[in-house]
Amino acid sequence: MLQRYLTYNLWANTRLIENIAAVPASSIDGLPLAPFGSIHEALRHIVGAENIWLERMKGQSPTDFLGFTEGKTLDELLGMLRVGSQRWVEYVTDRARDAEWMSPEATMTYTTTKGVVFVQAIPDVVLHVVNHSTYHRGQIMSALRSVYDGRLLGLDMFVFARG
Repeated sequence: MLQRYLTYNLWANTRLIENIAAVPASSIDGLPLAPFGSIHEALRHIVGAENIWLERMKGQSPTDFLGFTEGKTLDELLGMLRVGSQRWVEYVTDRARDAEWMSPEATMTYTTTKGVVFVQAIPDVVLHVVNHSTYHRGQIMSALRSVYDGRLLGLDMFVFARG
């Protein structure tokens, strides 16, 4: 099930990228988006979160959440979003044959950017990453719809599940 959720996340992020590309850049530039201020900053947040959680899953504990997205253009962030989501799918797919790792009881230990150590269930981390991205994709889609009356692709899980 973890692979399916992450495959959905990749699919939805890809469609978000297509939707952003469909809206004229002049409509996106300066478009306010709370709490980030802009679509650009919201994308930095999504990319940063997906990246830091994957690094934690791999046993690393990065101390910088957004540094690697600093100065990136919108197009660069969109590319990073696609690649990062794909990396999640590949990482979990590579572990799918490990029953212990895929167990609902499997855990990971990580250190937050503030130096606090936590142990989390792996399925909870995956669900958090997908839910987090879904939430912020919804914010971005609402902002896009506020300035664009053309057709945008749906991002719903049921659209994904229907194929």
